[in-house]
Amino acid sequence: MKSRYEDLYDYDTLRNFEEATAFIVRIDEPFVVLGGSQPDDVLRSDIDDFHPVRRRRGGGGVVLLQPDDLWIDWWIPASDPRVSDDVRRNALLPGEWWY
Repeated sequence: MKSRYEDLYDYDTLRNFEEATAFIVRIDEPFVVLGGSQPDDVLRSDIDDFHPVRRRRGGGGVVLLQPDDLWIDWWIPASDPRVSDDVRRNALLPGEWWY
């Protein structure tokens, strides 16, 4: 999807990661991350209060408002042996790793 918002990550670099990687995202300004399939127009064009970015794959929108807000984002390559065809199982993996 073509977007007027910058990408959250350098996806060419990210695709070279061979191991599952956690990204701990902290902010210093209000931040909104659009999911890969969300159209740009879900945000008002006159919005100045948020720094909008887009992630290319998966997930819905994420809104971080306060400097204390924390977002943990995972990159899990399809080649990871722990990944399965069961989407529900894949969603549980990061929680298991976190504990």
